[in-house]
Amino acid sequence: MRPDSITNQPARLIANLEHFFAERAYLPQHAALILALFVLNTWTFEACDTTPYLSLESPVPQCGKTTVLSLLEAVVCTPRQATATSEAALFRVIEAFKPTLLIDEAEMLLGRGDRAEAIRAIANIGYKRGATVPRCIGEGTAIHVRDFHVFCPKVFAGIGGLRGALLDRCIVISMHKRPPEVRLKSAKYAPIRRAAIALRERLATYQAQARHSLAGLYADMPDEGYWPQLLDREGEIFEPLLLHARGAGPEMEARALEAALALSHRKQEIQADDQEFTLALELFDALEQQQQVTFAPADLVGLLSESEFWGARLSEKDDPKAKAAQIGMFIRRFRLRSRQRTRQGTRYETKDAMENLAAFASDKSATPATPATPATDADGSIAYGVTDRREALQPPQARPGAFGNGVADAGSPVAGGDPAPATHQVNGGAVAGVASVAGVANRKPAGFLPHDLVREL
Repeated sequence: MRPDSITNQPARLIANLEHFFAERAYLPQHAALILALFVLNTWTFEACDTTPYLSLESPVPQCGKTTVLSLLEAVVCTPRQATATSEAALFRVIEAFKPTLLIDEAEMLLGRGDRAEAIRAIANIGYKRGATVPRCIGEGTAIHVRDFHVFCPKVFAGIGGLRGALLDRCIVISMHKRPPEVRLKSAKYAPIRRAAIALRERLATYQAQARHSLAGLYADMPDEGYWPQLLDREGEIFEPLLLHARGAGPEMEARALEAALALSHRKQEIQADDQEFTLALELFDALEQQQQVTFAPADLVGLLSESEFWGARLSEKDDPKAKAAQIGMFIRRFRLRSRQRTRQGTRYETKDAMENLAAFASDKSATPATPATPATDADGSIAYGVTDRREALQPPQARPGAFGNGVADAGSPVAGGDPAPATHQVNGGAVAGVASVAGVANRKPAGFLPHDLVREL
């Protein structure tokens, strides 16, 4: 088989992309493979009805999120930085170029400003084909409404991660600081661009060769999906990536499914913690607004019904007593010492409740750089040491997992009979040779071992 024909095989291209990321960024287990598949999908995302988003998150700055964005920018299809793009320009850019949007400092999307809300609205629906946003265009009497298409891949990078509906549409990659003993290739602009030239040429070839077969695979997918282990939204966002792995052979498909299940499970943990955090924060806000020395759960029904998460939860109950009981059940988990039973019901000291809520939320978001328990001023009020209380009560950070860019060993030759080369150690993790499909059964644990970087692929 001719060498140039081998280079266009999906398995080899995925292996090359894995090396591209694993050699230049400190990543958690499975991340290099998911990044490689995400890149392939940016070149063919219109073959499916949905496209996943990526959320690159970290508990503190300088964990490599911007580095990964730079690497993605070098190899994704039609990259566009969108951090400083206005909402008015953003939907026009998406419709005109069908880009891969790269949004750094995505924590701004958690704010309540008009721009943040507008971009969130675009992102919340833009993972599905046919999604549009109506906007007025023209001037004076010529103003009319036009629907703009906003379907395209998107990458968000931010400290603390995303929440709510936007998180639900993302594959989460939780990043942490690189240990000093882990050596990586240069991630400067010029070396990245040089390494990406050949990859982009092969990706363009892959786009032309694979998009019709991918669309056929997607159209023939049974109702329960090819991978029934992934349900509902998780199936929607992982299926496009798994189709690329399926086209690369059973070994690659098995690795990709293992990665998808691991990252999906981790996101479910984040979402469960995130909901608890948000309920605690909204309860804290209600107590702060009420400004009473003591309170009963029933006193908070009105304020909490106007908030997002508590509002949705309380709307399921028609009886005010049932709503108060639901609030009371959440408060009881904190075992407040100020709890007092009266004829009118249980009452608590507001100060006691606020201090416990703040400690609970801060503990979930605590990092080595942030204290878990807020200080208390002389007047009894809680001092956070930051300008915005919400900055102190960040959503829960991802816990460190298996790091070192762990990628499985080589396991079988690619079609064409080429033997599988020896496995290389990249960033402490075993990475499959470029002419092989990595086998799940032969996985080696990730570690932080000195190594010689593999040659440029």
